[in-house]
Amino acid sequence: MFSTLFRTAALGAVLLLSHPAAATPGKSVTVRHADLDLTAVAGRQTLERRIAHAAMSVCGGRPDYRNLTETRAHNRCVASALESARPSIELAVRSAATRQLAARDQNVRVAP
Repeated sequence: MFSTLFRTAALGAVLLLSHPAAATPGKSVTVRHADLDLTAVAGRQTLERRIAHAAMSVCGGRPDYRNLTETRAHNRCVASALESARPSIELAVRSAATRQLAARDQNVRVAP
C-alpha cells in the first residue's frame, strides 16, 4: 500500500515538473505585424489575437483543464508571456500612430 502510494506520488511529481506549461527558459515566438494597419481597431485586434496564439504556443498549447495545478501553471505562463509582449505592442501601436515604423522592426517577441 505505502509503496504504491509512494510510486504514484513520485510519478506525479515527475509529470508536474516536466510539463510544458512550465515553459522552457529562453523560448520565444516572433509575431509579425508588418501586414497590419495598427492605426485601425481591426489591425490591433488581429495583433492581439496573434500574440495570444503565440503565448499559448510558448506555454505548451492547451493544458488538461481537469488538472488544476497544470491549468494554474499554464495560466501563469500565458499571463507572463502576454505581459512580456506588452511594451513591444504599445511601441508598435504608437509608432504606427505617428508613422515612424521602422521596416526592420515590425515584430513583437513573446516569451514567458
